[in-house]
Amino acid sequence: MKVDETLSAEESKKKDLFLIVRSLKHEDGTQKGYPLELGDIVRLGRIEYRVIEYQTHDLKIQSLLSSAEHTKSCPFNIAIKDCNSESSVKKQCRICLMDETDCPEVLVNPCNCKGTSEYVHIKCLQDWISSKVKKKGNANATCFYWKKLDCEVCKVSLPDLVDIEGEKLELVPIYRPENPYILLERVFYDKTKTSTDNSKMMILLSINAEDNQVKMGRGHECDLRENDISVSRLHAFIKYQDGKFIVFDNNSKFGTLIMLRKDYEIERKKIALQVGRTVITFSLKHSSVNNVPVFKNPMLLEKLSKYNSPKNSQDNQAKISHVAFPEKQETNLNNSFSD
Repeated sequence: MKVDETLSAEESKKKDLFLIVRSLKHEDGTQKGYPLELGDIVRLGRIEYRVIEYQTHDLKIQSLLSSAEHTKSCPFNIAIKDCNSESSVKKQCRICLMDETDCPEVLVNPCNCKGTSEYVHIKCLQDWISSKVKKKGNANATCFYWKKLDCEVCKVSLPDLVDIEGEKLELVPIYRPENPYILLERVFYDKTKTSTDNSKMMILLSINAEDNQVKMGRGHECDLRENDISVSRLHAFIKYQDGKFIVFDNNSKFGTLIMLRKDYEIERKKIALQVGRTVITFSLKHSSVNNVPVFKNPMLLEKLSKYNSPKNSQDNQAKISHVAFPEKQETNLNNSFSD
């Protein structure tokens, strides 16, 4: 099954194709779950999250920010500013007012300001942005929420990354633990705004060695809580197994869905896809003769093809219709009720 990868976030709401997680099962009927990858969009009811980054137990980090091939699909507003600009004016930080001779830290120009307000220290800018970021969390989940960040002078949106001698640094500092974690971004669809600089929310889910899973839902016992009626009290789990983050559905009312971004192979077990409000089930079945699969016996495959030829199919259809639809016999209702 092929999927169009050129759809934007707004177009995906109209032409979305989602995989229903609870339809993925093992041979014994238990739920198999879906292993999350970078860029995957997870839908809980009408709430959507995008996988931005994750770290395994061997401290290997996979991130959309560090991969050049995922730059287009990255949700961040990547307007990388270069700090190596030549100028005869003495550079000075507009926050701490220290120049380049007094402080060894690198000065960058994140916006379009000129003159004495052109440069700022990375640490000073991060501290200023951190004062505007709202942070909430518990033992396993930490949520960072901020509205679009603009320069107070030139009103230009600040970039999320700054390039310093080939190294990309984040302006919004997010703490990363040493244990396995997965970083999600809440996907907002705001039709009233034409700009892409909407409010942003980042959720860092940390996996502990004790429970090895994160609960998602509307209930108070969940690590990641969403106060939305379309989300069940205990909607889904994210478990860390064999170096992968696997999402499981907890028999929720509206299901846990994964947006398909690439071709998905249909195996012998059936899978279910949702398009809008329509659910379509697919399964791969092989034809058999006398309980012997046709694809394993070329002779049976040849006989079956001859049997399904247009001439034979008409003769077989006539025989079937003659057997299936015999002539009607009239019954005398008066005689049947005479007793």
